[in-house]
Amino acid sequence: AHIIFSSVKLNINTHCIGINSGCSGFVDALIIAEKYINEYKCDTIIVTSDTYSKYINKKNFSIRPLFSDGSAATLIKYSKYGWKIKKKLTSTKKNSNKFLTTIYNKNLNNYEIYMNGPEVLSFAISSVLPNLKSLIKENEQGVIFLHQAGKIVIDTIINKIGNNLIIPINYPEKGNLISSSIPFLINENMKYLKKC
Repeated sequence: AHIIFSSVKLNINTHCIGINSGCSGFVDALIIAEKYINEYKCDTIIVTSDTYSKYINKKNFSIRPLFSDGSAATLIKYSKYGWKIKKKLTSTKKNSNKFLTTIYNKNLNNYEIYMNGPEVLSFAISSVLPNLKSLIKENEQGVIFLHQAGKIVIDTIINKIGNNLIIPINYPEKGNLISSSIPFLINENMKYLKKC
């Protein structure tokens, strides 16, 4: 979906969902699930599962420590008093698919993950951070469950968003669980949700 988006003229707010949405997979699924839950008043299960480690070259020390394998199943039950998505913002950056992709390694006869770390960091700071800030009112209180992308990204976002928000992290213990990072974080911090 991201490759096709990059080659045709579409609005930047086009919501691309690939077979493997990677880190945004849970949020993509949540946006879709919310529509079904509210329209059809049904329960929904979101399953996220990523096993990146088998595609990371053992000699690639630049990304091997970042990613962890993870899987989660999230059951969302309909309630007329339940939560709704009040605001959402989706965007896709053209040609960004080449910054985190797979390449074929002839020597190993296998595909492996390639990541351009500086470009991914730049995307997080130049695109993701402003989008987050646009959704948060000044001095707003609450809790934000950030994707656990990595220490530099998390620390940068926490420092720029403000001090009134609770922003739990589990990256030091779990690493980047890709699409399962937010479900794991929510499960470990349900106490904050119960206060909302």
